[in-house]
Amino acid sequence: MKNISFLLKYTKGSKFLLFLLLLFTSITIILTLINPIVTSKFIDEAGHAGPGSTLLKIAVLYVLVSLTSSIFYILSRYFGEKVAWVATNNMRTGLVSHCLDLSMSYFDENNSTELLERVDGDISKIFNLYALSIPILLGNTILLFGMVIVMMFESLYLGIGMLIFICISMNILWKTKENNEGKWIKASEANAKVSGELGEYIVSREDMIPLGKGNYIFNKFSKRLENIYPVIRDAKLTWSTLWTVSLVIFSSGTIIGLLGASILYFNDMVTLGTVFLVFSYIQTIKQPMEEMRIQLQELQLSSASVSRVLSLFEEKDIKKFGDKKLEDFKDICIQFNRVSFQYQKQQPFVLKNLSLTINQGDKLAIMGPTGSGKSTIARLLTRLNTVTNGEILYNGLPIEELSEDTLLKNISYITQDVHQFSTSLRNNITLFDKKIKDDEIFSLINDLGVSDWFSKLENGLDTEFGKGKYNPSLGELQIIALLRTFFSKSKIVILDEATAKLDKKIESTLNQAIDKLFSDRTIIVIAHRKEIIKEVDRLFLVNDGTITEKVIDKK
Repeated sequence: MKNISFLLKYTKGSKFLLFLLLLFTSITIILTLINPIVTSKFIDEAGHAGPGSTLLKIAVLYVLVSLTSSIFYILSRYFGEKVAWVATNNMRTGLVSHCLDLSMSYFDENNSTELLERVDGDISKIFNLYALSIPILLGNTILLFGMVIVMMFESLYLGIGMLIFICISMNILWKTKENNEGKWIKASEANAKVSGELGEYIVSREDMIPLGKGNYIFNKFSKRLENIYPVIRDAKLTWSTLWTVSLVIFSSGTIIGLLGASILYFNDMVTLGTVFLVFSYIQTIKQPMEEMRIQLQELQLSSASVSRVLSLFEEKDIKKFGDKKLEDFKDICIQFNRVSFQYQKQQPFVLKNLSLTINQGDKLAIMGPTGSGKSTIARLLTRLNTVTNGEILYNGLPIEELSEDTLLKNISYITQDVHQFSTSLRNNITLFDKKIKDDEIFSLINDLGVSDWFSKLENGLDTEFGKGKYNPSLGELQIIALLRTFFSKSKIVILDEATAKLDKKIESTLNQAIDKLFSDRTIIVIAHRKEIIKEVDRLFLVNDGTITEKVIDKK
């Protein structure tokens, strides 16, 4: 029931499309029921030696009904797909928005490729549920019970017999589907894990293959495929179970229906046309039953996807933002009050009772050994992670009370890993902001002292990035990130090893330019190199989760 409510939620904006879908599906069902009746009347008229004009009219009516039924069937399928597109696109948008609201701790614990499989792969399977499974199952259910009503008008005995047969058959098929659904959930989870691991293997190939670990990756992945094979096999075998069950049901129905109709005919309780109607409906039942069997197989797979998507929607590790803004303040003062943090509850604390104050305009460096918690401080400042204990204050306001928009506007966070877009250098620098003029970009490039690098680009700002085009080095991407930051106008700039990929000469030039261009901003530099001490006013050393401020000796 929860899954059904979840699916209906995303069709609320498509009421008119749903109305058209139901209308055309209903007309198709009615015409499908009428055609065998027309044929049975033709047989009865022919048996009674009716006039040729009447037989001709019935034949023409049969052709018209068949043609009209096909047209409305096509329309019902078209609008079924329209509803599916709208619903699944809304679902995908909502799920992406929900995932973006989750804290970074959730992403630290879950593989990104596996999440992508759930956001895109599972919802693609749900598309078939909206477009085919539900309309076909619902339409065919109505069709079957419509046949029962028609048969009751012809013969109460035949109608009741068909009703009992259909109810038993549908109950058996549904129970079979429910018994097999758990296997498809396990198969979907196994596929997602394989996708996640495959993504990791692809990313790590440049590191592993030169070290002679290519065979290790291959063998590990091969072992993973061997382990999931029984899970996938058991899920696939459920299709043969449904096929066997539906075959037994249809064969039984054919025998019972024809036997009952024959007995009634020889007792003069029904006409020959009614016998044909019974036979025709039994043959008509075959198609709905076959379609229902196929769609129940798909429903097993789709239901597993619905359960996985719903579980992701129910994930509660969500960052809640307030509505307070920093734009109302000229200066921003940051305070850490006894802040402690751990990535997972079972793990040790990365930061322990950390306290410090950062004033507007401070130029400070945070240094320490690998794994000491330097980058964690930056992630807490930007709310990529949320403190476990203690509080972070911006001008006396708890960070949780600030709006997401105000944090994005006032804090720029540059790491070693800079994302490049498959577009021009201009767009990569301005992030598609058309208000930034080329002259401003040229001026900033000169001020940062990287004009030599820029002059080597044959097409200048029109240089296209992407596969098969210009592929910038990691150092060049860090230059681009610094250019982006200047145009962001943020009051706080966090540089997390942001120049680590540059040679010392360019790094020194950039550091001097940063000190000049960002003179009115708060600069927080996270670094390993001691040379950075010359460019800052305050120095903090982080070790084993604690922080200590040191007096700077620039000599």
